[in-house]
Amino acid sequence: AGVSLGTPAYMAPEQALGDPSTDHRADLYAWGVIAYELLSGSHMFADRTTTHTFIAAHVSDAPTALHVVNAQVPRALSALVMRALEKDPARRPQSANELLTALESLGEQREAVHASGASTSNARSKTAIRVSIASIVAMVVVGAVLLMRRGTPSVAALDRSVIVLPFENTSRDTTQEYFADGLTDELIGRLAAAGLRVTGRNTAFAYKGKHPTAREVGKVADVATVLSGQVRRLGEQFRVTAELANATNDSVIWSFTTKDSRMAEAFALQRALVDSIIARFKLAPRAIAAGEATDASVSAQAHDYVLRARFFANQFTQAGSTAAIALYDSALALAPRYVDAHLGKVFVLTGVGDGYESPRTVLPRAQAILAAVARIDSSRADYWATESLLSANWIWNWSKVRADAARARAIEPTNLAAVFATALDREAGGDAWGALATLDTAQRSDPLSPYPQWTRFFIYSVAGMRDSTQAVWQRLPDYMRNAPYGDVMEGIAMLALDRNADAERAFREGQSALGYPSPLRVVALSRLGRTSEARAQLKAVEQAFGARYIAPEFIAAGAAELGDTTTMYRWLDTGQREHSGFAVFLGSWNRPFAAHKQEPHFQRIMQQMGLKPVTFGSRPGS
Repeated sequence: AGVSLGTPAYMAPEQALGDPSTDHRADLYAWGVIAYELLSGSHMFADRTTTHTFIAAHVSDAPTALHVVNAQVPRALSALVMRALEKDPARRPQSANELLTALESLGEQREAVHASGASTSNARSKTAIRVSIASIVAMVVVGAVLLMRRGTPSVAALDRSVIVLPFENTSRDTTQEYFADGLTDELIGRLAAAGLRVTGRNTAFAYKGKHPTAREVGKVADVATVLSGQVRRLGEQFRVTAELANATNDSVIWSFTTKDSRMAEAFALQRALVDSIIARFKLAPRAIAAGEATDASVSAQAHDYVLRARFFANQFTQAGSTAAIALYDSALALAPRYVDAHLGKVFVLTGVGDGYESPRTVLPRAQAILAAVARIDSSRADYWATESLLSANWIWNWSKVRADAARARAIEPTNLAAVFATALDREAGGDAWGALATLDTAQRSDPLSPYPQWTRFFIYSVAGMRDSTQAVWQRLPDYMRNAPYGDVMEGIAMLALDRNADAERAFREGQSALGYPSPLRVVALSRLGRTSEARAQLKAVEQAFGARYIAPEFIAAGAAELGDTTTMYRWLDTGQREHSGFAVFLGSWNRPFAAHKQEPHFQRIMQQMGLKPVTFGSRPGS
């Protein structure tokens, strides 16, 4: 083979994705790759030739069963090798000892068969099998030695892990907060693109305004190092100090200080910071992509607009989104090829669609922006991740979702948008547990982020899984449950728990925050037997739809609860025409749609969207 353990050709999926829980089972996967190669005569992904394509294959592609490639390999031996190659570590042998025991058992079974005279006609086959088993046992021994020599894989993974805490604004002018936050955001993105495992923004910004020790942060984020710093801006001059601390013992292992710099030098300073950090981690010098080089040439004013836009976008409000889009447009008016501005604007639009506007009107704008980015620089993980997420949410082209997400994750394994797109793809394909496992991956890369938990909460709620809904609802952070839309979330939880009076109250109280009549209040009123009120509420919701976008599936749910099938299908069809992102969950959405899922109209909608029914059987491995 000519490639050693730990290279991309032999890398376990969790290693490729930067999973902090990576452990010795990654070595068992690597053993499986070697065993497959030894017994088949070629690498299981021999047609892949680059680092990115190897990583994407390990994460997403299933190799052909070994006994199919080489018919001389016994089925039991093939099954053991393929088990070692499972994407999920929990489905592999759990230790080298377990693997060795299984191999010895195979050898003993084969010897017993021959000793009993059951098969004596093929000495050549017997010899080949003995040689194969002996070779694989030798591989296990070699693998165990390598494991002892190099230490635990999870430690190796942590060596190149970092969380970037929000840089502190030390200017007396509090309006400069956006500048410090913007620099932090850009460092997070640049370091992730350079090959480090970087904790997600939500976890990092949970520490804003706080002064925890590196050790405290490291325990939560499961990283080896913590990057922190300060920014002081006075007019067109700014100064940055930064330090990288060891999360094990709080010691400072690297520091960086600039003299007063001009705003026009901000990109050069960022590049110097990133290059210095990746040199500390002994990563290869990174190539500067065309888009990054273009971004570095934009004016200080355009860069300032982008930093301000990010500040407003991260408020996740309608007013914040509107302000962010205007600022991104201002940046693009000055620098039409500014990739960060283009991608930032698309990020905002993905929240505007389904939230405040119909995706049908937002989608063409987002697609036009991505087409412009492709002409400038399509090498960024965020570009492919956004393409994948748009396809998953609003276009439902699932083969494109998988291809684009794989490209994004080959560049940046823990890219959150790509992970979410992968989760939606698995949900659409009827693999509920696979979708939830993918959300777990997102949670591990950004432990304090509420969004994987929110998506999990929604899946459990619409599926009617009471205990799971209750557990996740209690774990959601207070700021999310108490947000302006928190009443709506509470109402969804209460419906799943059959606490219909509490659901009705929550939806009624949440209407003022929404700014329109709550469609799910129709469901609660109907379940309470208040049918006339429910019908009046449904009528008010339908009338409001023309003035304000409301998720059609929620309106359809109210109609279904009232037994109005005609209205239900009218709104489900509307959701498909509007490219509603909530339509993706129809496969798992049971009550009140369960009684209709076998009807031709419902099945036609599912088929047109490429959705499969979702069933929650036993959890794999349980």
